[in-house]
Amino acid sequence: MPKIGDKSYKISAPGAPPSLLNPPKGCRFHPRCSYATEECREFVPRLVDIDTNHRVACFLYSKERE
Repeated sequence: MPKIGDKSYKISAPGAPPSLLNPPKGCRFHPRCSYATEECREFVPRLVDIDTNHRVACFLYSKERE
């Protein structure tokens, strides 16, 4: 998550962020993710702590860890 005043370089997914009024079904980022699967289009991935100040919500990350 970005923090106020943090000027460090960030990598962003291509395209526009999802609509807050009419978000897509499933993972909010599947329309702009080149790795999206059918699972992403149907279900919302859970947020997982992977480090002290780092979390991820992605089915690919979950499968990588199995």
